[in-house]
Amino acid sequence: MTCDRYVIFVVALPRSRTAWLANFLSSDAHAMHEPLSEHGSVEVLARRVDALPPGAAVIADTGAAMFIDEILRTFPNARFCVVTREPRDVKRSIRGMGLSLEGFDKVLAAFERAKTAILKSDRSGFWCDSEKLDHDGTVMALWDWMFEGAANFDHERYSMLRDFRVEAIPERMIAKIRPGALDQLAKAMTRT
Repeated sequence: MTCDRYVIFVVALPRSRTAWLANFLSSDAHAMHEPLSEHGSVEVLARRVDALPPGAAVIADTGAAMFIDEILRTFPNARFCVVTREPRDVKRSIRGMGLSLEGFDKVLAAFERAKTAILKSDRSGFWCDSEKLDHDGTVMALWDWMFEGAANFDHERYSMLRDFRVEAIPERMIAKIRPGALDQLAKAMTRT
């Protein structure tokens, strides 16, 4: 199955502000955060994207790196935004959430391989550092790249979300995060 919709995949390591980005972009696109974790397959995701109403679809998924070859085949018109973050900062953030680093090396290797595959595909387009998502210029440039001037940049929404940090989530919500999430991503990689 192929999905010919205009889809933008945001590919990143965990803890690289993809949830924030998907939330911000949802005002002018059908934005999904971590749908591969929810659906478990690129084919199921493609069917879900095909069923969306007209408009751009943005998929921000830290597991996308594990499925990059299948994503490139299934979504021939997809474009990619790669959000980078220093691996040591990712590890520090994961530890700060009280989560395990088990499987992180496999996730990091898959991310590096995905970056190479995206570059070779000629469908990259936008690369940014997660820390620069706090700066108006980077987010506005990403917005313009994604929507090609078809949607107005929402300064008010950006200002409201700019200072949002997942670290501000109450402890009761952190307890709901599934243990072993990185290990599950690493296991998913071995399926591809």
